[in-house]
Amino acid sequence: MAAPAASAPGPAPTPDEFRRRYFTSIAPKYAHLTGNTTRDVFASVLRQHDLGLTNDSVIHDSAAGPGTATEALLPWCADQGIAPKRIVLTDYVSGMLESTPKSVTDNPAVETQVADSADLSSVFPEDGCLTHVFDNFSVSTFGTKEQQLQGLAENWRTLQADGGVAVFTTWKRFAISELMTAAQAIVKGDAWAAAHAIPMNGPEFVAEGYLASMLAEAGWSPSKIQTSLVESVVTRDEDERGLLEFMQVSPPAKAATAGWTDDEAARWPAAVQQAVDAAKGEHGGIYGEAWVVIARK
Repeated sequence: MAAPAASAPGPAPTPDEFRRRYFTSIAPKYAHLTGNTTRDVFASVLRQHDLGLTNDSVIHDSAAGPGTATEALLPWCADQGIAPKRIVLTDYVSGMLESTPKSVTDNPAVETQVADSADLSSVFPEDGCLTHVFDNFSVSTFGTKEQQLQGLAENWRTLQADGGVAVFTTWKRFAISELMTAAQAIVKGDAWAAAHAIPMNGPEFVAEGYLASMLAEAGWSPSKIQTSLVESVVTRDEDERGLLEFMQVSPPAKAATAGWTDDEAARWPAAVQQAVDAAKGEHGGIYGEAWVVIARK
């Protein structure tokens, strides 16, 4: 009897489908795998900048993932004696919103809605209905520049004209990318690592002024855009374990070791640990830097 014919492979996923699958896969452990870095950066933003938050604030946590910005916001507001009127978390990946911690979703002001950041008309049909927009490490993941501009234009549309404040964060120094490149170099040498570094989302956003220029293109006045830096240093053991797990078993980690021999792949976990130990010796923890762009409408 002849062997059954192999089924034809399905079509390759589009970039949008690939991103959706990727973010769905990491959603349940997003906070752990990122070492809570995105939450902690936003907590630093709140400490360092007066965003004009009050009891009347209506806030959109845009492309919120599992609500990391809001997770930082709520305890800060409690310490300040502020209870925002409404906080809406949106993300186009339902699994991300489903992974939002109860400490966030139990707050009566918080609601979650699945929505694409490029078209928020189903959630916010009225222009200028928000006092604040937060986009915490998300705009660079929106795909093409056109998609990114669409998302930024929706942020601009929904923000009120008088006193509206938008906060955007992106990585300047993405620690995970730096450490995986260092681990590749330990196993395969500097030249190989430089030629096979795993790209991060939106590498152009690393450049100073790039995100500000995107905001100006999307509608904000350049004179009302402020850019600053926030450092991120992971020192907690549990957060370090999360980053180590990401660098050892995530899709980017698998891509970093693609085509390696069994012996080379077996050296990867130790190389990652060596890279982390070197970073801790230099910086006192796993060190990153983030751009913070505050735009007022």
